[in-house]
Amino acid sequence: GCYNLNQIYIVISDAFNIFQFRIYFSESFEIEVRPKIEDLPEVKTRGSEYSEMYGSHEVQNRGLSVNFSNIRPYSFGDSIRHIAWRPSAKFGSLIVKEFEKMVNTESFVVLNLNPSHHIGYDLLNTWETAKDIALSLTSQMLNQGNSVEFMYNYGLIEKSSGRDQFYNISKLLVEHNMYDAAMGAHKKRIHIDDPLGQWRHRIHSGTTLFYIGAANYPYLRDAAALLKLLSREKVEVILTLINPLTVWSEFRNIDATLDSNLEKPDTVSKINQLLAELQETGVRVIFADMGGELMQNFIEKSLISRTLKKATLKKPFATVKT
Repeated sequence: GCYNLNQIYIVISDAFNIFQFRIYFSESFEIEVRPKIEDLPEVKTRGSEYSEMYGSHEVQNRGLSVNFSNIRPYSFGDSIRHIAWRPSAKFGSLIVKEFEKMVNTESFVVLNLNPSHHIGYDLLNTWETAKDIALSLTSQMLNQGNSVEFMYNYGLIEKSSGRDQFYNISKLLVEHNMYDAAMGAHKKRIHIDDPLGQWRHRIHSGTTLFYIGAANYPYLRDAAALLKLLSREKVEVILTLINPLTVWSEFRNIDATLDSNLEKPDTVSKINQLLAELQETGVRVIFADMGGELMQNFIEKSLISRTLKKATLKKPFATVKT
C-alpha cells in the first residue's frame, strides 16, 4: 500500500552520543510498500508449444533454437534459411535442418475473488489466502522466465513477463480487501462474477491455466464444465484450492458455536466426486491448507483426505507482508 509521511525529524548520532546531526524534512513523502512473497514448492508446468518466447521447455513441434535436432525433406512453407545445401546436393532433393524448440510457459492466472465464495475475518480468511497464493504462483512463473496474464473479478493485466509484470499485479491486488468487496465499496470498478467465463476466449490451446479460489462446492460445480472443456482443448489446467477441512477446523477452534456457510467435512465427498470428474479430463489439483507455511501446506494431490494434521496458527496464513 501507499503511506504518506509528513514533517519528518531525524536525529543521527555516534555510538557514544557525542556528536548529533538533526535533519528536518517539511515536505510530504509517499512511500509505497511492496508485498513480500514466500516461496512455494515448484509447480512443474509444460511448455506452451505455440509460444514464440524462448524458455526451458522442449516441446514436440520443432523450431529454431541453438540445439540441432535432425534433418528431413523440405516441406512447403519451410524457411530457405534452414535448407541444408550439402545434404540436398547429395540426395538430389531439398533437405532442411530441424532444431529443438525450447519455449517458455504462457500462463494465465485466474483469481476468483467473488466475496460470496469466500469466508473468514481479519487476516484469517480464504479471500486473502487466495490472493497470496496468486501472487506466489505469479512470482514463481515470472522467475522461471514464463509469461503471465492475470485475470480477476475487477479486470485483467495482459500477458507480459519480468518483474514489472509482478509489480503491476501486486499493486492491483493490495488495493482490495474482502470487506470492501462484500459491502460493495469497490463499485468504482466493474465487478465480474465469473472472471474465467468473461475472458475464456483469451485462453488458447497449449497454454497453462492456474484457477485459484476457495474449495466451495457450488462455486466448483459452476466452474467444472468450463474447466473440463479447456482441458479437452489441450490447456494445462491447474486448479488451486484452499482446503475446506482446514478452513472448517480452524474456525471451529476459534468459536465452537460457529455455524455459517463453511464447507464442513460432510461436503468433502461431493467435492471429491467433482474433482475426480475433472481429473478424468486431465485437470491437476493443488490444495493449500490454512495455517503454517506455504512450503509445507501447498500440495498437489488427487482428493481431499479426511485425515487432517492439526494446523498451527502461530502466525496468520499470509504470504503478503508489508
